[in-house]
Amino acid sequence: LRRGGIHDHVGGGFARYATDERWFLPHFEKMLYDNAQLARAYVDAWRLTGTEDYRRTAARTFAWLLREMRHGEGAFYSAWDADSEGEEGKFYLWRRAEVLEALGAAEGEIFCRVYGVSEAGNYSEEATGRRPGTNIVHLEQPLAAIAADEGLEPTALQARMDDALEKLRAARSRRVPPHLDDKVLASWNGLMIGSLAHGGHVLGEPRYVAAAAVAARFVLAHLREGGRLRRSWRAGEAKLDAYLDDHVFLAHGLLDLHEAAGAAVWRDEADALLGVVLARFADRRDGGFYFTSDDHEPLLTRSKNPFDQAIPSGNGVAALVLLRLARLTGKRDYVRLAARSFHAFGGILERAPRASESLLLALAQYHDRFTAEERREAERPDAAGQTRVARGPVTVAVSCAASDVAAGDAVAIELRLAIEPGWRLDETGGEPGGRLPIRIRLDTQDAVLGEVRRAARGTAPVPPEFDAPPSGSEQILLVNVPVQIAPDAQPGRLALPLQVTFQACDDRRRLAPETVALALEVIVRGEG
Repeated sequence: LRRGGIHDHVGGGFARYATDERWFLPHFEKMLYDNAQLARAYVDAWRLTGTEDYRRTAARTFAWLLREMRHGEGAFYSAWDADSEGEEGKFYLWRRAEVLEALGAAEGEIFCRVYGVSEAGNYSEEATGRRPGTNIVHLEQPLAAIAADEGLEPTALQARMDDALEKLRAARSRRVPPHLDDKVLASWNGLMIGSLAHGGHVLGEPRYVAAAAVAARFVLAHLREGGRLRRSWRAGEAKLDAYLDDHVFLAHGLLDLHEAAGAAVWRDEADALLGVVLARFADRRDGGFYFTSDDHEPLLTRSKNPFDQAIPSGNGVAALVLLRLARLTGKRDYVRLAARSFHAFGGILERAPRASESLLLALAQYHDRFTAEERREAERPDAAGQTRVARGPVTVAVSCAASDVAAGDAVAIELRLAIEPGWRLDETGGEPGGRLPIRIRLDTQDAVLGEVRRAARGTAPVPPEFDAPPSGSEQILLVNVPVQIAPDAQPGRLALPLQVTFQACDDRRRLAPETVALALEVIVRGEG
């Protein structure tokens, strides 16, 4: 990749993909997400091997990104097109005469030998096979091997080539450039922020970390409205509901920035983004995360994708963020949620691990960085339930009157449904006869539901357990749920998994029915 034509040796950065097996003939479009990930890969390749060529490639890629992909206030644009003046690659291709004119005869000759530039040209149009006499600058061999063939010292040859490349870049800047896609995307900027912060930390380049912080401040200031992230910003306007990728890629990048800069604000912002993910994107029944939020525009289905493509899967990065924040904040519930994701996609990881490598990486970190006891706690069956779940305009919480109970006795459970102003529960979506606007199911053989009845309904201050903002009041529906423990229930921990089904509506619309899963745990006492 580094030696091939897919790498822009003159200006830095990489094209989107190659059309041949040698990475020689690129499709000349250059994308932010590719270059963010490749720069990070070259940073880690240098860290692991000490190979200076890798460090140099990372630095030149960062230089291109900072020079040509950055908005004036610090965020990063999306892409450069492949075409200029109606021809693919015209901006990047060179005739031999152009190289000699820019560098002079002596330096031009050695450059052409090193970078494979010929009079006939090495570039063929992909569609027609026509050779217009232009060249893709590339290295057929490592520079050290070429230096040996030329009888030159490698570092001296590298210095000469660096000078020549800079002169060619200056000459190329006078050409008509490709079209710039100047929108700012939250997810791709998250990848870039993380790459810059990580690169600056590993390479000892504080200016990279500083640039990452500037980009992070821009995204958090301009792509967030009313506490919710937006996907895209351009020309002063932020729009589109943010997806799972936007939240978790940005959170992951902010955690890289926290580790590089040491500022707690970036960790806290990442934790806040994860809070939105858990409230709006989580599949509370089966584990993992949906691509769209629960208050997104109506779709035929909400997808839940574990597969990596040109960018990692949102589910893989979500698991990484959960584990990193679990370590940084001490929130053990995050480990449990990551473990639920691994179980949700376990069959895919077993059958096709290379299709979901970001999840595989998270799974490796789960085993490497958490003790066996921590993993057992996270994977306990009775740890899978939740006592509070938000679904659209309705938040459901459950509490228990006692923590222990004798076999054969009853225990009182209370459900609280907080309903946002302007919304209500559709009476037709509840129990037959309309006695309650909800349906309740207890899914265990060791206990049965008694007579469920409404305790209260009205407008009240939002209870603190709902973590709601202090603005205004909500409708609160309280429901008493008596649960009879089976006489033959075994002593010890007993999970009481509840399913609550309801349908929210306002004066204009009726949402789809929702079923939330909650669980309490009681201790069943033995005789005596």
